[in-house]
Amino acid sequence: MKIAVAGRSQSGNGSCGLCGLLLPLLLLASSTGIAQTKQVYVTASLVDRNHLFIENLTPDEVQIFEDGQPRKIEFLAMEQLPAAYGILIERALMPEADVDAQSAMAGATLSKDILFQLIDKYLGRQQVFVGSYGKSPEDLLDFTGDSFLMKEAIQSLTGPHRTIESFLYPALFSAVQKLCERHEKRRILLLFLEAVDPETAGKIRPLRNLLASSNVELFVVSFTSRMSTRGGLRPALSDASLKELTDATSGEVYSAALSREHPEDVVRRILQQMRTLYTFGFESTSTPDKPGNLVIKCSRPDSRVRHHPMVPVLCQ
Repeated sequence: MKIAVAGRSQSGNGSCGLCGLLLPLLLLASSTGIAQTKQVYVTASLVDRNHLFIENLTPDEVQIFEDGQPRKIEFLAMEQLPAAYGILIERALMPEADVDAQSAMAGATLSKDILFQLIDKYLGRQQVFVGSYGKSPEDLLDFTGDSFLMKEAIQSLTGPHRTIESFLYPALFSAVQKLCERHEKRRILLLFLEAVDPETAGKIRPLRNLLASSNVELFVVSFTSRMSTRGGLRPALSDASLKELTDATSGEVYSAALSREHPEDVVRRILQQMRTLYTFGFESTSTPDKPGNLVIKCSRPDSRVRHHPMVPVLCQ
């Protein structure tokens, strides 16, 4: 698919003199009711009537609406678009430092297997950061395209003592913020966890709002139904909370229990969805204090589109 890019507005750090020139123009536009626009980028996942990801979409098959108003698609790209990735791992998945490899938890082995396959097959060619969390977030590796360093950071991660709790909220907030600092127009966060903790469950709405208004897609690999949760929510409640978060993006929740003996099935499904994401660019009137409602429609019969419920305004 050819990438089509229309002229896009760019902003920089202007001088005070420039601000002095722009301020009257902005005031004039406000007083005359002229809406200020800027180009924004939104990412979506599309499936056809057979629940297969659409890989040959054309611009004339898509309609984008902002607050009910149609927007002209000026940019369309699939996996050719440079993207930034984040990996966030709950330390409770990993064995404690004094536990030998043969006694390691099944979740640790399976999560590393899935992550290493993702790195070998795709992420090793991308810009990726690796982080973990327990009681607080921890940066393990800054953005790099070196697959060896990615694997080394994951391999060296050990779990906490069983009395230490996990808190997803600050870790997820920090990871989204880290991705938003990147210049790439597509940002994807991969979260591997045992279960959502009760404190984070009480803050799902602000986390959902953060993801909805950020140009970050969340993919989750959950181990709740095959492991003890050690202070986390029960499996059904944990997965429901995670689904609420991913529904604010074009991502998805994958249960590791569905492929107990075949982690490659989880890898295949994640890669297929990530590789078939579409990113669209259009002129938007949304502002951080007033993001517009977003609707993306596909004209193919019985197709379905997953996307942010509002125009992302926190990071573009």
